[in-house]
Amino acid sequence: MHWRLGDAEVRLLLGQQSADAEWTEDQVARLRMLVQIDRLLHVLHDGPLADAWVTRHNTNVLFAGQSPLIVMTAGGAGVIAEVRDLLVARVTGG
Repeated sequence: MHWRLGDAEVRLLLGQQSADAEWTEDQVARLRMLVQIDRLLHVLHDGPLADAWVTRHNTNVLFAGQSPLIVMTAGGAGVIAEVRDLLVARVTGG
């Protein structure tokens, strides 16, 4: 992933308190979903837009004008799953 995130943002997305701690099942699930999101974005958009999408403001009702990154870091695994599902629907036409 080339989302150009800082360490603090990555830890928030993964739900990590410390980089030294062992990975939990929740963190592994989050990582899987984030990788899926990245892959889906690269199906939907060219490289630069796919990589910038998470940090750009978005008018979709799920994001309410905020960036997906802000919404996912605030909402945790459940919101990360919603973002993944939104992108799956866009890719599959569902």
